[in-house]
Amino acid sequence: MIRVLADRFDPGTEFNVGEMAFHVDGRSVLSPDVGETGSSGTLRTDTGVYIPLPEERWDEYGIETDANAEQIGWSPDHSLEIFLERVRENLAWKHDTICPDYLDTVSPETELFTDLAPQKTYTVDVPVTSNNTYEYTFLVTKWEFEYTVRNEDHRRWLNLLLDTGIGWRNQLGFGFVNLEDED
Repeated sequence: MIRVLADRFDPGTEFNVGEMAFHVDGRSVLSPDVGETGSSGTLRTDTGVYIPLPEERWDEYGIETDANAEQIGWSPDHSLEIFLERVRENLAWKHDTICPDYLDTVSPETELFTDLAPQKTYTVDVPVTSNNTYEYTFLVTKWEFEYTVRNEDHRRWLNLLLDTGIGWRNQLGFGFVNLEDED
């Protein structure tokens, strides 16, 4: 989508959003990359990551809750293995939906990160009706993920995370991933 917008807004273009006037001085499209095989770095989420745990899998995950819900959000009360499994499932879904010929599907055994650390867990209330009469509360966590690129497929998986975000509800702004640094 960004590339389409960049193609349509040449330098010198003027446009309005509502009553706000904008002038395009220049443009560039960024293509962040985790680096070549052997490169190391950190991926950081600047918005919380939402990882839903659906009710039909609570027994599998060993979750006992009094929650009256069809799903709950992952929290540090649950294992990191559950978090990573759900991240891999979501990434495989994004791959199969967006670019199914990109590479082989990520397996449950695929290790994406060399280390991961939750930074902050909090809730966000998001209106789900046009008149803001109903809100849904999401339990989200900000993260730092360390990685070392093992091979070209691993590089592509990590770059897909950079492009699409991590976890669910990215369209609501959750799971935005930034490349912190690389060696």
